[in-house]
Amino acid sequence: MPPDTNLFQWKFSDNFLGPQLPSCQSFGITVEPVNATNITHGIPPFYMVAWEIGVDHPVGASLMLNVVDSQGNGGGVPPQAYTVQSGQSTECIVNSNQSDFTVSANITGTVNTCQPYGLRIHGGVPPYNLSLAQFNSPVVTNVTIPSPNDAFTYINRATPGYLLLAAVSDVTGRYAFGTPTIMPRGSEDVSCVGLNSSPGNTVLLNEEQDAQAGAVAKAKRRQIATLAGILIPLSILIFGGAFIAYRYYIKQQRSKKELAPEPLVLPEPKVVEEAGAGVLVGSSAVLENQMLSISPAADPSLNPFLTEAERTRVALSDTSDLASSTSRRGFVNFPTSSIRHSNKKAIEAGRTSSNLPICTTKGSTAAVCADAFCVLPFSYDYTARR
Repeated sequence: MPPDTNLFQWKFSDNFLGPQLPSCQSFGITVEPVNATNITHGIPPFYMVAWEIGVDHPVGASLMLNVVDSQGNGGGVPPQAYTVQSGQSTECIVNSNQSDFTVSANITGTVNTCQPYGLRIHGGVPPYNLSLAQFNSPVVTNVTIPSPNDAFTYINRATPGYLLLAAVSDVTGRYAFGTPTIMPRGSEDVSCVGLNSSPGNTVLLNEEQDAQAGAVAKAKRRQIATLAGILIPLSILIFGGAFIAYRYYIKQQRSKKELAPEPLVLPEPKVVEEAGAGVLVGSSAVLENQMLSISPAADPSLNPFLTEAERTRVALSDTSDLASSTSRRGFVNFPTSSIRHSNKKAIEAGRTSSNLPICTTKGSTAAVCADAFCVLPFSYDYTARR
């Protein structure tokens, strides 16, 4: 039958005693009902149980204390730990940190509500007694681990926020070295339906734990392989598509550039300076004169906007103009070959022989010279002599 709770409570008789306990010194303990009207009480004799957090009880050790009666009923654990400090003597302290009897846990730090908390016992004489105590708790859970079991899996039902301690003693009453502690956290709903704490064998539990770890690792590898099988082809498609699009874009730009017409670059006008006269003549002006000189006269018979009478009148007018032109003396006596004036005549005209052009003709066609320039048809030869 499990021990009763809330039967009594305990405290140090010295109300001014703090969390520091001098070594090798006796302290009075008072046991009283939970409240003044409660007639329940524990059954003497009472015992002080001190669980050391992590190690034995030398100076500097931190202790979790509880008082139990002869029936195993506890008076509760205070909300804080007590620390052993150096007192008038340290002769009573027995340093028995032996490694032949230890207890260890598979989790350190924190444990969630309803999460399994595994304990492994090494050495000692079975059967073992396991005590699970928590600060600020009226209940201490005591479990017997039968032989040949040397492990225990506790389903965490402790109050979140208060340190939980696991102490193990063997049949001789010796406590195992280590005393692991852990901080519970999570939900305050500790029903944990379908989960039960149970003893076990270390070898079997280790094999089961290794199998679970292997299954988790295998599932992780399978997940990684699946992701790789999806991401690698997808990456190839994305980068391949991007490369093809880039090549297509470059090809289109190159085609547009090849098909685009080149801009027309016109040559700058050439400027010709006549020596001595200081006259500037552009090539465009010469070209215009040449075009004017070689452009044939328009045939009035080809004008669609003239009537037959107008065409006849224009033709007769052109014929009379031609006859009058040929009857003039200048055209009759026009030489068939170019005439070079003497230097004397050139000097009289205010020119020098160095800047007089000489116009030559072919056949019976003559070029007309104006001042210092000759405007020649394209079929003429032009020779400049100095």
